[in-house]
Amino acid sequence: MTDHDMTVTAKFIPESETVKPEDIIFAKNGDVVRFDPDNRVYMMDWEVLPGDAYDKTVDWLSSDESIASVNESGEVLINTPGTVTITAVTRNGIRKEFTLTITEEEIPLPEAITPEHEVIHMAVGEWTPIMINREPA
Repeated sequence: MTDHDMTVTAKFIPESETVKPEDIIFAKNGDVVRFDPDNRVYMMDWEVLPGDAYDKTVDWLSSDESIASVNESGEVLINTPGTVTITAVTRNGIRKEFTLTITEEEIPLPEAITPEHEVIHMAVGEWTPIMINREPA
């Protein structure tokens, strides 16, 4: 073999044996953001589980594209204040919703933020949601 040759080995796996998506998780159930015409992009933090699912393709829908639209990678483009539901759907029909409220009002900073657990042990590459309590709620 030369430096430019390559060998590829493939194995056919019947669809009945592939790992299917079982859930879509969002880091938050929803969010409230202030409308800013100079920064109209909102990024949701999401993941398809299990991590070894064969087809993690997600289709995205907006309940009202005049308020916000969503592209094929889950990036939300905010158009105007209002409340919109963003829906994620896997190819095998797993469906989750995320509610985004866009307001023109100032959003007060919390007086205190406390994690639900003081210590969380994780392995490299592991992902886990972290629950934060804020005061006032």
